[in-house]
Amino acid sequence: MYKPIKKMLDPDKLLDKVMEYAPKHERQGRFITSKNKLWQFIIQIDPEADIRNMFEVIYELDARGWLFLNSENEIEFDPACFKNK
Repeated sequence: MYKPIKKMLDPDKLLDKVMEYAPKHERQGRFITSKNKLWQFIIQIDPEADIRNMFEVIYELDARGWLFLNSENEIEFDPACFKNK
């Protein structure tokens, strides 16, 4: 039986969803999340996502200067990027 191919979430919309998700992970004034938890969140909102989508979002966040840390296992957001949200 034919199953229609689901379209993945637009990259800008995925970026917006990640920016909504990040403030929920504040610890002592720092916005840190593991890449594994971020990936779990992404596949919840977009089951058709590929792991590369997560890394594209992370690279975009870093390019915009919204990350303090982009290590192998976790990312830390700059709190200033949430001030206008």
